[in-house]
Amino acid sequence: MLRVAPTNFTQATLNFRAQSALVQAAIKAQHATLYRSRILRTKANKGLLPDGESLLTLLNGGKDQNGDLAFFTYVIDLNGRWCFSRTGRAAGADLLSKHVVHNKGKTELLYAGEFHIQDNGTLIMDNNSGTYAPDPAQLPILTAVMRASFVGLNVDSWAQSDPRLKFAIARSPTRKED
Repeated sequence: MLRVAPTNFTQATLNFRAQSALVQAAIKAQHATLYRSRILRTKANKGLLPDGESLLTLLNGGKDQNGDLAFFTYVIDLNGRWCFSRTGRAAGADLLSKHVVHNKGKTELLYAGEFHIQDNGTLIMDNNSGTYAPDPAQLPILTAVMRASFVGLNVDSWAQSDPRLKFAIARSPTRKED
């Protein structure tokens, strides 16, 4: 089973507990706002994507509105739900793409990181989460789960320290690290 707790669980727990009720309420409100959208949700499909091609279509082939490489922040929560949104240096995208927002302020999850889609249509998953810092040794399991979930989609996974990931981040104008 793919199950990850924050690497520094004690520190993460202290940080979450130290937050006031107001901060916790804000995180939950951000989560509710982010997931309120009814895109692709009908009685027929209930937000489920039938295959890898549907995911690529939903994500515009992994490109932003300018045709540049887009990055997404994700968590897989304890219920197996994959929650994600675009991430980037813009204040709104950065604020709403925090792993803790996707995970509704909870300290445990199955996995977290970022993903992007390469020009050849390959979904690249990683463990780039400063909040949860998942173990890169579990990336092959994550890859297998994503391949089984999105039939027909090429999937690979790279550790946060992988030079290929650093190169991909460097070529995305909305994601470049200073």
